[in-house]
Amino acid sequence: MDTPTDDLDTPAIARLLVLLQGALLVTATLESVVFLGVIGPGAGPSVALSAGAALVTLLTAWGLGRRSRLARRWTIVAECGVLALVALDLVVGVVIGGIELTLLGVVLRVGLPVAVLTILLRRDVRAASIPAGGAA
Repeated sequence: MDTPTDDLDTPAIARLLVLLQGALLVTATLESVVFLGVIGPGAGPSVALSAGAALVTLLTAWGLGRRSRLARRWTIVAECGVLALVALDLVVGVVIGGIELTLLGVVLRVGLPVAVLTILLRRDVRAASIPAGGAA
């Protein structure tokens, strides 16, 4: 009995998760643009940061699709940064501000970066990465 081959390997799953993060950041950028129109120039830094994060995330997803070792490293650094900022945000928001957490918020802000890091730090994914400037 023939079983269908699955083209969705582990690095491709990591790329899809990073693309999902990029899509969420594009949405956050659009939301910031709306606030820029309502609030004025005070929301400018938020637009710039959201747009920059979206661009970097989408570029690393593109690099992960090409199996770039440099993109893999950048993604690992970015995901660790995301987790550090989320930890700070949770401490400030929950402990100091008394904000309640939602399951979706925790999954998107903590679970997604942890899943990407778990995949990218696997030995088989490291071996599948192509060095910068290396031939495919």
